Amino acid sequence: MYQNHKITMKISIFGIVLLRSAVMLSLDFVREDEESPAAKFKQHIIEVMNSNGCTNMMNDRGITDYNGKCKLKNTFIRAPIRTVRDICVTGGQK
Repeated sequence: MYQNHKITMKISIFGIVLLRSAVMLSLDFVREDEESPAAKFKQHIIEVMNSNGCTNMMNDRGITDYNGKCKLKNTFIRAPIRTVRDICVTGGQK
């Protein structure tokens, strides 16, 4: 009886280690493909853009939705990065 319990514990520990390894490997693959939230946000900041700039920028950058199709709309912020940073950090208050 004691011997069976010992084997069951070893199998359980092995299963946990195997599962943990699989999770860690899958997280590494996700990290390679994803950008940081800051980098993702910074893509939307454009200092100078004319009235057709949004459409042109989306075409130039190949901005698509999660299915790979052209997005119908996107948001760009027309401002210097320093202005955006100040607003995000201080709420625009000096």
